[in-house]
Amino acid sequence: FTISNPKKSNVLSIGASDKSRFLKKIYTEKEFQFSNFELSNLDYNSIDKQDAIVINELEVLPQSLQTSLKSFVAKGGNLIVIPSSESNQPSWNSFFTSLGAVQLQSVVSTEKQVTSINYNHPLFTGVFEKKVTNFQYPITQKSWQLKTDAASVLSYSDQTPFLVSISKGVSNVYVFAAALNKENSNFQNAPLIVPV
Repeated sequence: FTISNPKKSNVLSIGASDKSRFLKKIYTEKEFQFSNFELSNLDYNSIDKQDAIVINELEVLPQSLQTSLKSFVAKGGNLIVIPSSESNQPSWNSFFTSLGAVQLQSVVSTEKQVTSINYNHPLFTGVFEKKVTNFQYPITQKSWQLKTDAASVLSYSDQTPFLVSISKGVSNVYVFAAALNKENSNFQNAPLIVPV
């Protein structure tokens, strides 16, 4: 008998290393080949070798990175965007226009709770045995108001999206409405972060 080891998925995080530590805990060495680069040190040639890329709290998205990410998504890569509350809105909206279905509107500086899970979303296939009603509700202090027609994966109590999913053929683009750093949110400590 020959038992093959499953191939590790390549995951790249682009953002400040101090804000990306929680991702390293999720993308463990046993199952993932995880790497994090700050924008200034990013090797653009490594983008095409990834299965998923996490853009973690970048304030500005340079045109060269936008072009590389569009190509990455077009070739079947998955993209996760975690915005900063200081993100440059025109830079991001220019990028999102090319992907369609989402725009950053304005920053809301009031605490909000994530209370709704779209159990029918493919992201949660096989995750929950039943609908959970008493989970620890994550909160955010500041969030972007998203204008979108995309499917909400998670929503705030006011029914505005916290996490949306855009399907692009075999690729998926996931966009959070808020930064996930510990100063802005307790989402890193919520049980919900692991399946998401």
